Amino acid sequence: MPNFDTIGRRSGLLPGSRSFKWLVGIGTLSGALGVALAYVASNDWFGSGDLRAMVFWSLPPAVLVAALAAPVARRLNRSGAFLHYLVLVPLGAAVGFLWTVCAAMLLGGWIATFSFPVLFCWVGGGVLGGIAAAWLARPRSWPAGLLVMVVLGFGAARLYADARAPDAQIRIVIKAGATPDEVQRVWSEVLGRRTGHGAEYEIGSSLSSVSAIGNEGNSPILIATFAKGTSNAERERIVAQIRQSPLVQRVDSLPMQP
Repeated sequence: MPNFDTIGRRSGLLPGSRSFKWLVGIGTLSGALGVALAYVASNDWFGSGDLRAMVFWSLPPAVLVAALAAPVARRLNRSGAFLHYLVLVPLGAAVGFLWTVCAAMLLGGWIATFSFPVLFCWVGGGVLGGIAAAWLARPRSWPAGLLVMVVLGFGAARLYADARAPDAQIRIVIKAGATPDEVQRVWSEVLGRRTGHGAEYEIGSSLSSVSAIGNEGNSPILIATFAKGTSNAERERIVAQIRQSPLVQRVDSLPMQP
C-alpha cells in the first residue's frame, strides 16, 4: 500500500503543504467576499464602502479554515473524495458560524452596521474553503466539488430571494360605525387571541404585524401582514375566517410590491 506522501503526490496537494493552506485560505476569503459583493451588487452597490472592512474581518476565518482543514485532510488521506467533502465542507461552515459569534462578541452592536449579512458571508466562505480543501486533496473529484457549489449556491439564492420577497398583506375594512370597543375586538378576537393575562392579547402566529391606517368613510381600516413562509392555503383559511366575523365588512388582498 502506498504511503501518505505517495498518495498526496498522485492525487493532489499534500494537506500539510504551504500551498494547500494558502489556496484553502484564499478560497475561504474569496467566498466570503463573493457573497458580500453579490449582496451589494443586488442592492445597487449600496454599502460597497463596507467591503474593505469585510476583507479585514474575513482574514481570521480564512486562516482558521486553512489551519483546521490541513490536519483533517491529512487524517482523511486514505479516504475517498466523498468523505473529504462530507467532513471538510461542514467543517468550513462551522468555522464561519463560530467566527460570526466571535466577531459579534468583539464588535458588539457595530456588527449590525455592515451592509450585508455577515453570517451568510462567513459561512459561505467557510463552505467554499471546505470545497477547496477537498478538491485540492482529490483533484479528480472536481465534478463533485462543482456540483456541491451549484447546489449550495442555488439553495442560498433561493433563501435570499425568499427573504427579499415582499410580505403578503390584506386590507381589513371594519363595519361602518364600529365603536372603539368593536375595533378592539377585531384586534383581540378576530386577528388575535387572549393570552389569559387580563386584557392582554397576541396576534395569530401566521401574522407578523397589524396596523391601523385610518378610515374609509365611517369604516376603520386595518392592514395585516402575513409572516414569511405562510402558505397560500393558510392565508386563504385566515382570510375566510376573518370574513366570517360580523364586525368585518370586507377583506381585500393587497398587491405585492417588489
